[in-house]
Amino acid sequence: SDWLGEPLPAPISLRRLGRERVGLPFSHGLEELVARLGLEWREAEDPLEMADRLDACLGSLRRPGEPLQSLREGAARGVPPIDWSRYAFNREFLRRVPQSPGTYRFYDTSGGVLYVGKSNNLNRRVGSYFREERRRSKRVQKLIDQVHRIEYEAAGSDLEAMLREAEQIRRDEPSANVQRKIHERRGRSKRLESILILEPAAAPYVLRAFLIRKGRLIGRVPIGPRGGGLARIRRLLENHYFSTTSGPAPIDDGPDLDVEVVVRWLAAHRDRVVALDPTDLKTSREVIERLRWFLNQGSPFDPDGSPIVNR
Repeated sequence: SDWLGEPLPAPISLRRLGRERVGLPFSHGLEELVARLGLEWREAEDPLEMADRLDACLGSLRRPGEPLQSLREGAARGVPPIDWSRYAFNREFLRRVPQSPGTYRFYDTSGGVLYVGKSNNLNRRVGSYFREERRRSKRVQKLIDQVHRIEYEAAGSDLEAMLREAEQIRRDEPSANVQRKIHERRGRSKRLESILILEPAAAPYVLRAFLIRKGRLIGRVPIGPRGGGLARIRRLLENHYFSTTSGPAPIDDGPDLDVEVVVRWLAAHRDRVVALDPTDLKTSREVIERLRWFLNQGSPFDPDGSPIVNR
C-alpha cells in the first residue's frame, strides 16, 4: 500500500470495510463502493480529488466515534476491528474471566439474551470471540456486532457447566443459539426420557450423580465413600422412574433442560462420564447396586482413564 509513491505504514482497507459493512464482494472497485454509499462519482486523475473521494468513503463507512487506530489494527490483522466503546465491557473484563468451567451469556442493548454458551475454560472461550489474530466467521461477527454485555458463571465441572447451559437455553431461548429439534424416531424419545449421569467428585465425595427425567434435572446428588447419597437417589428413582400402584410422581421440581444439548455432550464426552438409562434395569434396587459397584471401584474410570463398562 502506497500513496504518491511513498509506503503507508498503517493503511486502512476500504475494500475490506466495504465488504464487511455494506456487503460488497471482496473484488469490488472504488466506483462500486461510491455508488453503494450514495456518494457522487466523477472520473478524476487529480490525486487530491481522489483523496477527497477516499475520505468521503471512509467517513461513510466509519461508525460514530470509531477511532482510526482500531481500523488500522483490524486491517493489519485481516479481521474486522473491535470498537470497545460500543460494549459494556473491555479487555480488562475479559482478562478477569476465570480459567474454569462455566457458562457465559451474551446480551444485546435491550437486555435480551443473544447467546448462551459453556466452556471448560471460560477465559479462553469468551476471549476467543474478541481476539483479532484470526478471521471470524460470519456467524461470530454477527454476534459480535449485536452483543453489548456479557455475564458468566463458574461451575464445578464441565458436566455441570453443560447442564447449566442446557437449562439456560431452554429457559431463555437465545436467538443466536442453534436449536435442534428432537425427532421422533423409534427408540429415540424413550432414550431421552430417563438419564442418569455419573462423574468423579472431589473429596470428601467419590462420585456425583445427575438424574434427568422427561427433560428436567430432578437431582444432583454427591455420593460419599460410605454410600451417603444413595438413599436419596433411590427415593428419586422410586418417585420418578419406576412405576408404583399410583404411577410415577409428577415432576414439579428442578430446571427444564434442552435435552438435545445434553445428549450431544454425552456423545462427545464418553471418556469423562458414565451415562445410563436407569429404566433399562428392573427396579430402583438394581440401579443402586450398579452405583455401589462403581463406588467400590472408587471411580467410574479405570487407571488408564477409560469408562468402566458394567453389564
